[in-house]
Amino acid sequence: MNIDKNINKLEFTIINALSDIKAQDIKVFDTNRETSVLFDKVIIATSTSNTHTRALAYNTIKQIKKKLNLKSIRVEGEKNGEWIVIDTSYIIIHIMQSKCRSYYNIEELFNTF
Repeated sequence: MNIDKNINKLEFTIINALSDIKAQDIKVFDTNRETSVLFDKVIIATSTSNTHTRALAYNTIKQIKKKLNLKSIRVEGEKNGEWIVIDTSYIIIHIMQSKCRSYYNIEELFNTF
């Protein structure tokens, strides 16, 4: 299977995993490798609490590993639970509580892509 199909399958898996645990305001930004040498897409989702943020991250990682057998996943922010970043090498996932999402407004960085 080619890399584009794998990235699309990864995106689909991530969105479903986030939706299953009731993530809010899920947005996908296509940064592709021509404009960013680091990753192809960014997905941002809002959580309602520290526990919800962790549950979203846990389910997303579990589904990626289960459905795509992707092993090289890096995670930051699990202890705090306000903002967790998951790096799959192809797609970066930001799961943020609404106050963090409003304050940092990282969507603005990716709206140019």
